Amino acid sequence: MSRESRNLPPSPKELVTALHDVNSGRRYISSLIQKRLGTEMPAFLRRPKKLSGELTSRQREVLQLVAEGRVRKEIAQILGVSVKTVEFHKQKLTEKLGIHTDAALTAYAIRHGIASAE
Repeated sequence: MSRESRNLPPSPKELVTALHDVNSGRRYISSLIQKRLGTEMPAFLRRPKKLSGELTSRQREVLQLVAEGRVRKEIAQILGVSVKTVEFHKQKLTEKLGIHTDAALTAYAIRHGIASAE
């Protein structure tokens, strides 16, 4: 019977591997989760397609405001643009990054220094 089937915590070796991966900026997925997922990685676990340096200054502004929890109308007022323009920039962000939720955009912004976690 394997460790996973007995619901035991990960082995010390797996914990060390996880710590090294995370410390190096990589994601770590346990062997149990990998087996359950098979070969297809869910979109929310995949790395974004592009780095923050490839965003336009307006996309970075919109991303920062999204990460601050602002809604489209607020973002439009702050930037002095229409709500449609905000939606356009947000759509381009999601296409470039491959990220489709505000929570994931916020995590990306924090991870790349565009917004702070405070």
